[in-house]
Order: sequence, then C-alpha cells, then structure tokens
Amino acid sequence: VVASAGGTDEERQAVLEAIHAWNATPSAATGVVLLPVPWEVPSGAETSDREVLRDADILVGTFWTRLGTAGEEVDEFRKAGKRVLLYFSDAPAIPSRVNREQYGQLENYRLQREGERLAEGYGSVGELRAKFPQHLATVVRDLHAASPEPATGRAGPAKVVAERGSSAPPRARTAPARA
Repeated sequence: VVASAGGTDEERQAVLEAIHAWNATPSAATGVVLLPVPWEVPSGAETSDREVLRDADILVGTFWTRLGTAGEEVDEFRKAGKRVLLYFSDAPAIPSRVNREQYGQLENYRLQREGERLAEGYGSVGELRAKFPQHLATVVRDLHAASPEPATGRAGPAKVVAERGSSAPPRARTAPARA
C-alpha cells in the first residue's frame, strides 16, 4: 500500500517509481514482486485502513511537518513484527503554514524512531530517490531469505505500505504481498 499526505506528493512518486523499478529488475532474481496499493483508495469498497495494514508486509512512511495519527498506525504495524522504513524531510517549512504543536509531535516521533534506527532524514526528493531503493532492496531480500519458499520454488509478491506523512505545502515478509 502506498500513501502520502499533503506536501509529500513528490516523495510518493519517488516511492512508487522505486517499487516499479524493483519489479523490473531485482524482482526477477528473487521472485518477489511488490504490488503498490494506494492506502486512501482501498482495493475493495469494504477495505479499511486496518485491513490494508494487516495484509501488508512493509510500511514506508514519508513525513514533512506533521505526524497526525500515523504514528499510532506505524507503531501497531511494528508490534505485529512487520518491517518499517520511515523518512523525514529536512526541507524548510514556512512557519506561518505549519501547526507548531503538530510539528513538535512529529519531531519527537522522528527522534524516537531515529534512535531505533527505523528512520532517516532526507534533504531533497532526489536524496530520497537515492536512499529508498537501496533500503527497499535490503528489506525485501531479508524478508525473502527469512520466509519459506512456496512449493513451486518461487516466492510470492511482497506487500509494501507507504505511510501518510505531512500536510504542509510542497517544498516484507514475502508471499503473497502488496506494495
């Protein structure tokens, strides 16, 4: 599942492009296919956010100026033993357009997750484009190596959830899975 909040549209596109690039190249070597599913547009009319998270194997989060309720969802995902990749934008924000309380919550969450080695900052979308594919490849390979192979000898696709992040103005376990 791939989702983003306002202000992180370019980051969302970078994540999607990296997933599609994975499917074009490394996927052939591992047999793992990543299926991106937009979080805010569930695959079925009755699918809730919780069902989307339950069925995903990897959560990718991009944040800029606010956390919202995403922290709770990320924490639940982690408690289920699933992999999380969180990215926090270091791009400057316009103070008059940022809710300082929400920004403070985001910064506290970021510091906690960086301390747990679950998060990294990025200064530009280009930097995220360079970091994310490497991190994704490592996580998918780790998950693929840890899971039993299906009887056919090929692994099923891996799911990825990309988390909603900010609202400010712009500046996997394997088999079967979705991205």
